Amino acid sequence: MFVEDIENPALAVNDRHHLSNVLRLKTGESLTVCDGEGSWRVCRFAEVIEPVGDVLVVPPPLSKITVGFSLIKGSRSELVVQKLTELGVDRIVPLVADRSVVFWDSQKAQNHFERFVRVSREAGMQSRRVHLPVLEPVSTFEEVAMSAEVVMAEAGGNPLSLD
Repeated sequence: MFVEDIENPALAVNDRHHLSNVLRLKTGESLTVCDGEGSWRVCRFAEVIEPVGDVLVVPPPLSKITVGFSLIKGSRSELVVQKLTELGVDRIVPLVADRSVVFWDSQKAQNHFERFVRVSREAGMQSRRVHLPVLEPVSTFEEVAMSAEVVMAEAGGNPLSLD
């Protein structure tokens, strides 16, 4: 489970419900809590979460991977965010391209962004990630392509390098 403060872990209401009612975790059983930034520890499940292990820190990866994807109709964009999180991508950038079918107004983009954050958090818990990806707001392809850090894979092109 992800918590705000790894030193004094407290579960969100939805997380507590999931642990006790869905996973049927009993008082006294152990669980792992994480801050999503690389720190985690073992705790004991109870009304108040009791830390029983030291805080362990996993360093961030040396090479960070960002993936941009064009928005897709329906809930399939959420599936992309879920799978990219499970694969270990470090940064996710939803894109609107010239030929995109999906165009969101600012309110709809904000609602979907918040949903992406929830989906990524749930996928991070499922895959036991200790570093959650950074989710960027919806951008245009042109905005992202202007960055000096962007590398694009092309069919028949040269192999990509992390350099």
